[in-house]
Amino acid sequence: MPAIAQPRGSWVLKGTPDLPVVREELRREMGDRGEASGHSFALADPVERVLLVSTELAGNAIRHATPPVTLQLLRSARGWMVKVTDARPGSPPRQPEKVAGGQGKRGLLIVDALSTGTGWCPDGGLKHVWAFVPDQPPDQLVRSLRPESFG
Repeated sequence: MPAIAQPRGSWVLKGTPDLPVVREELRREMGDRGEASGHSFALADPVERVLLVSTELAGNAIRHATPPVTLQLLRSARGWMVKVTDARPGSPPRQPEKVAGGQGKRGLLIVDALSTGTGWCPDGGLKHVWAFVPDQPPDQLVRSLRPESFG
């Protein structure tokens, strides 16, 4: 029987100024497990990937949905589940059709690259958006960064 994800923390965000505070609390909650991933690049560290995914999902909800926004962190045997809830269930997360001039709009692309599963669902008056960040970096991330070229 597969292990059930265990809750590790929950944070309510009222606006973008809360994001740096929550990032630091997430970092403390996850701790440094000191496990070598076998890759020599920063995003090999699951803590860094969870921080980026959490910031992107929560930031999108703050900017494009209805507050309050709740971020939850859960731990499973093989990684971390990041779940963000807001009060705009009829507004699914969307990637922009075209990213112009390097001006943002890449959040969901980043989440997809750092995760092995993402999704969303409406639930009554809420919307839940989630991403699973595995302990080991996703193969597509490793291939795209070609860590051997970084030394």
